[in-house]
Formats: sequence, C-alpha cells, structure tokens
Amino acid sequence: MCGRFTFRTPARQFIRFFPGMVLPDLRPRYNIAPGQLVAVLHCGERFSVPVRADTFRWGLVPAADSRSDIRRPLINARSETAAEKWTFRQAFRERRCVVPADGFFEWEKSGNRRLPWYIRYPDSRPFVFAALWEPAVPNIGRTADSTAHPTCTILTTEASADLKRLHHRMPVILSPGQETIWLGASASAGQLQQLLKPLPAGCLTCHRVSEQVNKVDNDTPVCVEPLTGDESSPSSDPPQRQQPTLFD
Repeated sequence: MCGRFTFRTPARQFIRFFPGMVLPDLRPRYNIAPGQLVAVLHCGERFSVPVRADTFRWGLVPAADSRSDIRRPLINARSETAAEKWTFRQAFRERRCVVPADGFFEWEKSGNRRLPWYIRYPDSRPFVFAALWEPAVPNIGRTADSTAHPTCTILTTEASADLKRLHHRMPVILSPGQETIWLGASASAGQLQQLLKPLPAGCLTCHRVSEQVNKVDNDTPVCVEPLTGDESSPSSDPPQRQQPTLFD
C-alpha cells in the first residue's frame, strides 16, 4: 500500500525529469498523509484540457455511482482490478492523474512497534505515482474555509522482490515518458495496464527512519533522515488535526 509519502523536490528540478509537467514552487513536504491536500497533474474531465497542476484531497470518495454511499475515503486502489471495479472504473476511463513524489514510507512490524522505512531512488530523483480522481462531493472533504476539493487515490501493484519484506504491495511509479501515456485519452486498456507494474528489483533504496514519522503532525526533515547503527538493520523475517496544504 501507500500510506505516506514525501515531495521535497523544487519545481525547477521536477521539470528536468518531466518536461512540460509544470508545478508551482511548493514548500517541501516530509510526511504527506491521507486526508491532506496533495499536488496532482491531470487533464480535466475526459482529458479535455492540457496538463495542469491542481490540489486534490488524498482519499477518493466515489461521486458518479448510485452506490457511492461510501464515506471512508479510499487512499489506494489495486491496479489489477481498478479498470473493472465499480468504485474506480469510470475514473480509470476518464479521470486519470499523477501525484508527484520523491519517496514513500513503509512500516515493518517488530513486536508492538511499527518501524518506518523510507523508500526512494538512490539519487533522490522525483517521480510520479499513477492515480485516479473524482470531482468534489458536496459536504465531503471540505476544508476549514468550506472549500470542497476533488479527491484522488494512488494505484498500487505487487511489490518488487526486494521490497516484499516490508509489504507485499507498493505504489505504481511511472517512469519518465509513461506519464504522458497515462494522462492521454488515446491509450487502450491494454496499454494502460502495461504501465501498472512494479519497478524492477534494485531500482529503489530504503533506510530506517525515526518513528516521529508515525505522527502525521510531524512534517520536518527528521522524518527522512536515516537512523544509524544496529537499530537501522533490516529484519530477516517477512513483515506483517487539520493539516497544512502543499501550497502553504
């Protein structure tokens, strides 16, 4: 799954990796959590506009289906079934988006403790998650200023071999160039599904970080700083408030 992530990359560096995908300068975020506003890039309803940056609330609330009485926001969607499952199928066809990031967290169970690990590219380059979005639902997900925001969910896939000791799922990370296919209107269902694969083993690196990241109120560099010594050694066993916006 994907339950927390970071986005610290300056806009001028992001565009070097994703030309044409323009973001405003955002303040660094070290512990982005469900329910918060996140930066997204999308092409509007039914891909009706050029790529644009926006802010959506992380946690999709289905809006178009008569059975959308679900009020527990859905932060992740299984990529293998999203195209057919009623909760996501219309968004999969008409409202695809990407969420910029440069790392994400996963937790290893150790007794009663949850030990956080930070996962990223070795050079800390930015990337984008494949995601889906829904229009704002009245009276759901409003902020203190009564603004209702569209909502989004991050797609997940089977974890790469080297990350399975932490969790059996991982977010779908698109390689540069794939985001234009994902955001385009002309891709077939088969082409889209080919994008929703785990990265090859060895592409990402991970290190243990402070348990301060377990609290969503903590959004500082300490959340991503590596622990040192024996306390950061991986286990050999398989594991088992109103928040600020990105634009503050």
